[in-house]
Amino acid sequence: MKPLPNRVRRQFAEQANAVYPDLSPNFLSADDAARYAHQLIDDRRTTEYGGLILQTEDGKYVATLPVSTQSDEFNPYSVLPVDDSGALSHPPGFVCCALYHSHANDYEAHPAVTDVYDIAALSTRNNIFSLSDVFRNTDLARFIGVHYLSGLNGSLIKYISTGAAQDDALEDVFVRAMFKPTLPEVVTEQIRGAATLGQLSVIQSSEVWRGQLGALGADFELYPPSSYLDITPGIIAHPAFGPLSATVEQAIIDARSRSHLTADCHYGVIVRNAAHDHYSASEPVLGEMDFSLITVFSARADGHPRMPEGYELYGFYCADSLYHSPKQLPPQDALLFKHFIRPDFLLAGITAACSNPDQHVPLYINTRDGAVLLFEAEGSTVEHITRALQETQGTSPGYSLENVLSGAASLRDYIQGVATAGALSVVHASDCWGDIGRVSAQWQPYANVGARAWSPAFVDADTAARHVHQQIKQEEGRVFGGLICQRPDGLFTATAPVASYSETFDPALVYPSASRASMPTGYRVVAVYHTHRVQPLQLWRSAEEEQLYRNMLEPHELRTAIEERQWAQTRYFSARDGALIKYTPSGSEREGRLLERITPRADHLQHPRKNALHMKLRANALKPSEYISQVARAGALQVLEGSAAWGEPGRVTSTWKVAVPTTAPAGPGNSVPATPE
Repeated sequence: MKPLPNRVRRQFAEQANAVYPDLSPNFLSADDAARYAHQLIDDRRTTEYGGLILQTEDGKYVATLPVSTQSDEFNPYSVLPVDDSGALSHPPGFVCCALYHSHANDYEAHPAVTDVYDIAALSTRNNIFSLSDVFRNTDLARFIGVHYLSGLNGSLIKYISTGAAQDDALEDVFVRAMFKPTLPEVVTEQIRGAATLGQLSVIQSSEVWRGQLGALGADFELYPPSSYLDITPGIIAHPAFGPLSATVEQAIIDARSRSHLTADCHYGVIVRNAAHDHYSASEPVLGEMDFSLITVFSARADGHPRMPEGYELYGFYCADSLYHSPKQLPPQDALLFKHFIRPDFLLAGITAACSNPDQHVPLYINTRDGAVLLFEAEGSTVEHITRALQETQGTSPGYSLENVLSGAASLRDYIQGVATAGALSVVHASDCWGDIGRVSAQWQPYANVGARAWSPAFVDADTAARHVHQQIKQEEGRVFGGLICQRPDGLFTATAPVASYSETFDPALVYPSASRASMPTGYRVVAVYHTHRVQPLQLWRSAEEEQLYRNMLEPHELRTAIEERQWAQTRYFSARDGALIKYTPSGSEREGRLLERITPRADHLQHPRKNALHMKLRANALKPSEYISQVARAGALQVLEGSAAWGEPGRVTSTWKVAVPTTAPAGPGNSVPATPE
């Protein structure tokens, strides 16, 4: 596959009357502002978006909100101001320090490409600067020498010009590379040239960067195609912080929103500028829960964390994993365990928060049910609680992870022990943790959860599912679900939708065992219904396939439906595009084989997406339509309410074909929302 060279510069008309876009909140760094704009663009990839990164007079950074233009490529002159002479200028009160833009997903331009190495090259090419980008960047270099590119599946890269001579040389490299005999060679040569002649670095990583962060070099190699791919979302180069907030309460809310988007256990920090009284929460740090400040800030020459100038550590925040292996749950109060934090993580957090004996800092716990808890150590209690969290032996067992998981220490005793050893307070309420205030000795989980509202009665479960399907509001940031039951009189009714902040719905939330609510006498659960948070992937597949992926049960959700079929024999899924999907497990041998492919290894049960089938989907080695066909052969898959992607209602069979989707992307000239979805 030999691309044709094109040396023609794209001539953008400078516009003295350019409409200046709205601005983002303030940030600590240009990278943080670019990351915010990148989040706003998200998966809007039918056209290009772009904007400016500006520095304020007091040293902060803002981004103009992403806009698209009428042309195929983003026109920087639509946002760049010019003076009376037509020369580029800085807007009053700001300095233009960087330009950012995105690339569209151009699958439709090359749908026939099947070679896996060409597909890898095409995917990588969509995540690097194009030849036109390089020409434009050179033209603008005297005014703006820093450029960010918002790529697919989280990729965000940064290029810094190192001089006019190098910029000219880079143009030549990009043009000469176009004559390479294969596309992988073209892409590799261009990336090596950019990394050699300028500074090219990965700010947020994806599979095309092999999950790596930081500077790219002359040794860059294209990622090898694989039939199985496991890439953790949100691989972010630290230090990385959210917007500056006027109050600590706003920073806490920002930290909570970041926790909701991260299924893995994580920690982060909140920093404060005492002189100006504003705050900022860091991006979550995934992996080892050691609460290391070096990981958050990087290290200075003396080994101490490199804090932002003028800022101090205000506190830590953390959250446990969203998913747990059965071996990681206690025999009693499993749901409560999921909505707190395991003892070893809490011990690490308290140790970090109390590392300075002269100034303990707050520890915020973001629970998976949406609460925010605050732990503040009180005097000599630090030694007591840390000893209790470590203790595994003795007549009065401590609250170690071993003791809590075995049942030797009651989970409620563990929570009460933490509450009495320091000040444990509810900062943001939830069903589990109740109202705002200190956790007292009388605290009980789910104390405010009363009787659930029920739908009218229907002659069958499908009609009840259709009823609640119409009641669900597809909100960003929350998922909804509930139960469908058969009453003693044979009719069917559904609980009103219950909201959750996780990425998928846990039916145990409807009637937590510790709550005052109880199922009406004689009601029998027959089905679960729910939505989920869409996690779009922009892979080398058609728009039809992409829409199917977004509007179908994920493999780990299907696994849950199959494993829970004795309790709830049917699963209803309310898709974002309006479809209502029904799956009824069959218990067949074929379904058993499918279950094996959607179940992770025994040592990865807390990571449900680490299953063979999902990793094939992630690697683009399996199309969503092929996955759906496998599901349809394993059990009864039905479309109860149709949509553009799913077509008309009916049974999904092995001969089922993909329908043509209807998409409604933000159109040219439209700005994206002011806050990330």
